[in-house]
Amino acid sequence: MVETNGVHHLLVTVGAHHKLSGMAPKGIRVVSGGHLDLHGVAGRVTVEEGATARIHGMVTGGLYNMGGDVEVYGMVHDGVHDLGETTSRIAPGAVIS
Repeated sequence: MVETNGVHHLLVTVGAHHKLSGMAPKGIRVVSGGHLDLHGVAGRVTVEEGATARIHGMVTGGLYNMGGDVEVYGMVHDGVHDLGETTSRIAPGAVIS
């Protein structure tokens, strides 16, 4: 598993198991086979088919599930958009606006 902190100034592409505790203001793309544990803050997050994401932190630019396995425990601004064959799971206490 890769663990990162700090600020990522470019779009982050996740293709393996990645725990991000810092900031990714340009967003995150989780590709097939990738697994994201977000504990920090990100812009737009896109989760492709065959990828997984667990959102414990904050997404500021919308969460786009293109058919992945997505769970939200934290906060998502600009909504959760299920655009694939799967439905994102929203935990009690999660904040979606």
